[in-house]
Amino acid sequence: TEVQFIFFLLVFLWMAGFVLERGVGGVFSYPSFATLGAIGAVLSLSRPIGQLLLLAVLGFYLLRFRCARRVLVGATIAVVVFAAGVFPWMRINRIHYNFWGISQDFGINFFHRVIDVDKTPLPPVSSDQMTRDAYEQAPKRPGITSYFYVYHTLTRQLSHMPGSHRGV
Repeated sequence: TEVQFIFFLLVFLWMAGFVLERGVGGVFSYPSFATLGAIGAVLSLSRPIGQLLLLAVLGFYLLRFRCARRVLVGATIAVVVFAAGVFPWMRINRIHYNFWGISQDFGINFFHRVIDVDKTPLPPVSSDQMTRDAYEQAPKRPGITSYFYVYHTLTRQLSHMPGSHRGV
């Protein structure tokens, strides 16, 4: 998937540059914004970080161009097309894995960075209770992070959840 992600990243950046170049000349093409949203959706399905890239580019456009109304319309078109592209994936994740989103890795990576690396104590309430429970059950050894234990525990739990296409 790395090759796929890099390919769509390059196409996305080329399209973002195309929209930027046309916008500097005062010409805004709404189909170009729609294409940017579609490429952003494919990019996000390849790697979830792509959703932040779309928001960053659209935010840059809003700051860069003077005709904010036309950019807002274009940004709205891009976000709607993006949402239409990722919504089916999010729905499948809801049906099969019981969570609403593109990927659950964000919660795992968040816990790894904040808890294991920065040594921040666990929050008293977590929206991702499965990750919290797996972390609390992880063996505590000095110098050893709990990332892999938490990741594999969650993978096993999610694959056996009712409604999972891999589940029992």
